[in-house]
Amino acid sequence: MLPAHVILRGFETLPVAPEVVARLAPFLKGGDLDPAAFEQTVKFDPVLTANLIQAAHRLLEPGAAPIASLEEAIERVGLHRLLELAVGTSLRRTLPARLPGYGISAGKFWIHCIAVATLGEAIAQRIDLPSADLAFTAGLLHDIGQLAIGDFFAENMPESDWWTFGTPEDERTLLSCNHCDIGKLVAERWQLPLAVIEACRWHHELAKAPAGIDRGLNTVIHAADALAYSLGFKGVGYPGEVLDELAPGQLGLSAQELLDLAQGCRRAIGQNAIASGMGASLDSA
Repeated sequence: MLPAHVILRGFETLPVAPEVVARLAPFLKGGDLDPAAFEQTVKFDPVLTANLIQAAHRLLEPGAAPIASLEEAIERVGLHRLLELAVGTSLRRTLPARLPGYGISAGKFWIHCIAVATLGEAIAQRIDLPSADLAFTAGLLHDIGQLAIGDFFAENMPESDWWTFGTPEDERTLLSCNHCDIGKLVAERWQLPLAVIEACRWHHELAKAPAGIDRGLNTVIHAADALAYSLGFKGVGYPGEVLDELAPGQLGLSAQELLDLAQGCRRAIGQNAIASGMGASLDSA
């Protein structure tokens, strides 16, 4: 049995948010976004700046004029979307080739996260969720606990590279904690918005989620996770999340309406994957 603090003690790759994510955390907490402050935050990272310009261009229609600067990227794509790309691009740099203990490549893991982010945003907008502006980020980061656990096992049990824990319940049985428990702790260390922290922790356990959390966002991320599996964008190496019977009622959408919405998001998932530089992984997702 491995308590959470033991796993995090060995979590050397991401004990603190990647530098750019740490600098961008205040932007994620809402309020008015200041384009000048955003530019000042990222402009001294030339690799990130170049990646963001390329990612922004990939979001445009084919044949669109190239984007020449970060300022132009903000004008043409929007500051909120560019902020999400900045977080995703920064985090993606830290991914290992595989996630030990989960039987999955970094490419498949990231495509799953992009799918959950895209679906979560679409559901949140459909139901006019008050915290809809956090849905993409929450979806992108919902499984960060798997990175911590994978890092721990890569360091301490290399043979775990080719097997999987199974379900989140199996994880907790084997470790005394699972990626949701660890994800909450990591998200707190990264000083992410409270609603994102809560979604990292409770997206697999709707019935057990405390009354005081942002249940709307948590249910959105749960549903997005399940729908990503149904579309073939699988995360870890088990059959995957099944839509909780509580979810449709909490969201005000039937299971069929959710599935229809998800089917309509396939193109957007592909566009976001390409924008993040992971388009090649779509074929194996």
